Amino acid sequence: MIESLRFTGGPSPDGQGGVPNITQFKLKSWSETDIAGTIADGMTPDSDRVGGNMIEVVRNTSQLTAADRAAIAAYIKSLPAIEGRKAAPKKPE
Repeated sequence: MIESLRFTGGPSPDGQGGVPNITQFKLKSWSETDIAGTIADGMTPDSDRVGGNMIEVVRNTSQLTAADRAAIAAYIKSLPAIEGRKAAPKKPE
């Protein structure tokens, strides 16, 4: 892992899709309440639902106390904005 890119996402460990950037580069418009709500019920602030591996994350974080989810949200909001790696261009099919 490259420490300077921590929390900026990348390929999913299972090879299916990717892990999102959770720094303020991508989540700057999300409030702590938005983040805590998303990890509680899987609904994003724009009324979408999480997918992929994030479903399993929500399955687990939804069992935490509201105070624990608020603490996670506060930590995520404290992360500096880091763009991370650019995605490789998709190969034509």
